[in-house]
Amino acid sequence: MMNTARLLFLCLVLAFGVAAPGSAEANGRCEGVSAAQGVSMGTIVNNIRRELRDSGGRVLRACTVRRGGKTMIEVRWLTSTDRVVHVTVDAKTGAILNIR
Repeated sequence: MMNTARLLFLCLVLAFGVAAPGSAEANGRCEGVSAAQGVSMGTIVNNIRRELRDSGGRVLRACTVRRGGKTMIEVRWLTSTDRVVHVTVDAKTGAILNIR
C-alpha cells in the first residue's frame, strides 16, 4: 500500500508540478519538478537513497530552482530515522550536489 502511495505522489508531482520556463531564474524561488528538465524523479530518489544509504526514506518536497543559469532540484528528504535532510540535485544529470 505504501509503495502505491509513493508512486501516486510522484506521478502527481510530475503531472502538476511543471515549472514555467525561466520563471524562477531571477529570484531562485521553488517551482514544480518536471521530468522534461533531465532525469526522472525516480532516478533522483534512487540516487538520494544510494547516497544516504537510506532505503526507507522518502521525499517530503521537491522543487526546481534556477541559480546562475543552472537548473537544480531541491529535495526535502525524510530519512527512515525521522530526520529531515535537504538535498540539492543537478536537474540534467541527477548528480547529488549538496546534502545538508
